[in-house]
Amino acid sequence: MEAKHAFVDRLLALERRVYRIYEKWAANESFSDDMRSLWRDMADDEKQHFAILEQSAGLLNFAASAPPIAAEQREKISAAIATAERASDNPKPAIEEVFGHALALESSELNQLDDAWLKGFQSSAASLTQDWTPAHDQHIRRLADAVRRFTVSEALHRDAAALLSQYEREKRSQPA
Repeated sequence: MEAKHAFVDRLLALERRVYRIYEKWAANESFSDDMRSLWRDMADDEKQHFAILEQSAGLLNFAASAPPIAAEQREKISAAIATAERASDNPKPAIEEVFGHALALESSELNQLDDAWLKGFQSSAASLTQDWTPAHDQHIRRLADAVRRFTVSEALHRDAAALLSQYEREKRSQPA
């Protein structure tokens, strides 16, 4: 099993990569002002996720062991991020392609790993999880709403609805 330090460092590196993707899309002048504003908000959300994970790194004594992560799971997350990174280098990407990558990133197991990590803290550090949940809720809803607003793709609309539904199911199944 991976050591706690290595695990949180890996999460931070992955979240930083996702942040940079959203930053690039926020700066892409081929997008409308509304679209760039959306990606700026998504990047800001990632920055908040990053800050919460950084706080957790300072509280490792309160954490249970790092959640297990299989090599295949790591590779799948890295592949989704690498694909989105390549797409973020395109100066004039198709909106549907961008949203497809964003949905893949937010549907990836990275968010599940973040959640599992933060839930592993003892009650004395439980405020981390309380900070994470509302921010993540807003983040997922923002993306799903934007897919409906900016695209006409039925497949993307279904993917966004599935992501939101999965998130709601996971949220309901968590102890209060």
